Amino acid sequence: MQPALFSVFPGRGCRAAEKAAPLSAMVRRLSPLLAAVALVLLPAPAPAQASCDRGCLRRLGETYLAALAAKDVTRLPLTPGVRFTENGSELALGDGLWGTVEGLLDYRFFVVDPTSGNVGIFSAVRESGQRALLGVRIKAPDGRISEIETLVARRDPSSSFQVARSLVVRPGLTELLPADRRVPRAQTIAAADSYFVGLDEATDKGVAFAPDCIRHENGTQLTSNPGLGIDIAKLNCQQQFATGFSEFITGLRDRRWIVDEETGVAMSVLFFDHSGTVKTVALKDGTTMVVPYPFNRPYSFELFEAFKIDGGRIHEIEAILTSVPYGMSSGWKGQP
Repeated sequence: MQPALFSVFPGRGCRAAEKAAPLSAMVRRLSPLLAAVALVLLPAPAPAQASCDRGCLRRLGETYLAALAAKDVTRLPLTPGVRFTENGSELALGDGLWGTVEGLLDYRFFVVDPTSGNVGIFSAVRESGQRALLGVRIKAPDGRISEIETLVARRDPSSSFQVARSLVVRPGLTELLPADRRVPRAQTIAAADSYFVGLDEATDKGVAFAPDCIRHENGTQLTSNPGLGIDIAKLNCQQQFATGFSEFITGLRDRRWIVDEETGVAMSVLFFDHSGTVKTVALKDGTTMVVPYPFNRPYSFELFEAFKIDGGRIHEIEAILTSVPYGMSSGWKGQP
């Protein structure tokens, strides 16, 4: 599957112009003096800029979190046609987590992509007395937000992936890469996407793992972690894939990418599908794994997953994921 960059949604400005036309006509019918007064009193649109650079996008990410914590959408510079989704459902901006959030937690980092005009956010919040993880993708190529895609991973007793008690941003996800360890954008995406190819084909062959690769999901370290008490968690990233365990994942779809070229972090939004029809997996060591609950029933994971690519290899993996209905759409699939 070829990775695709987020695209600009056309037509927003046209609708705004159509809505503004009657008001402009009314102003022209006023006397010159009254027209001048009316135009002064009209609210000025949010200022736009030719392009929103790295600093601009990072500030927008911080602004979004501050506005969310304050439950005040008016703090955001928005386009007239802004779209907002939470866990795949299109909502009015201000609904969902905006109504239940109680504050921000310390965990957060940003994936800043001026090339596509997107910023990704990995964060944590307190909601209804519980910790929740928050993934956000904001598109604002001119400094005004036209798209907000969010994923909230809440405590779910039916899921095997809970939010960890301790959430720490590892330095590798935020530090800038020296120029000699950066690779071109397309190569960064290809290295990260090799992870999904390996999962899909149940192999470690061709996956760009670095020897020190570590993977966290919802804040829990799931590789090279013997203390977790799970056999497969004792293995490193490559050793896990080499077992062939992932045969029970029956679909990896709709993955899209934004890339922070200065930190070397590629972030994907995607789904893992589990049809529930794969009951056993023949592992590469000759043993058979019985597929455990909940992977033996139809359901999907929606994920925000970030990969630190240093020198063309995967060193850090950080995922926020939550269970969703089997085959669910992100709400963004098929958009031009």
